[in-house]
Amino acid sequence: MNKITFLVFSLLLFTVNSHSQTKITFDYDSAGNQIVRRIVFSRLSDKTTDETTKEEQKTNELEEQEKINDNDFQKFNEEDVFSYYPNPVKEKLFLKWELINNNKVESIDIYTLNGNLLKNYGRLSNENFYSIDFQNYPLGTYILLINYNNGDSKSIKIVKN
Repeated sequence: MNKITFLVFSLLLFTVNSHSQTKITFDYDSAGNQIVRRIVFSRLSDKTTDETTKEEQKTNELEEQEKINDNDFQKFNEEDVFSYYPNPVKEKLFLKWELINNNKVESIDIYTLNGNLLKNYGRLSNENFYSIDFQNYPLGTYILLINYNNGDSKSIKIVKN
């Protein structure tokens, strides 16, 4: 009887703990080399899925910003205050700029080569870093139009691979 009780208890304990496997995620650079390995521990939470997802997105974006070095960003020219990374882009394009003479970035528009507006990112006047998700766009070439509050604008040609 003792063996049967122990066997039943062991099976119950095994089935309760079998769902708690840890997940490992990897991040890769543009050449396909592994650069970050993360162990993701799942835990039960009182938060809704939407709240958890938003917090995870913010955390992931902060982690991505920390992984990128200033040397990774490309500039129009050496004196320019606007830079971007990577080009060609696979998933996310990171944009960074400095505020000089109160000349702020007002908005960023994404256009196809045919001139069709795909997306407008507005209300950026208080920002100096922004990331744009390119996952849902098909492969091709895109034009980013950066609009400043003084009426000036610059364009960048971005290639999606």
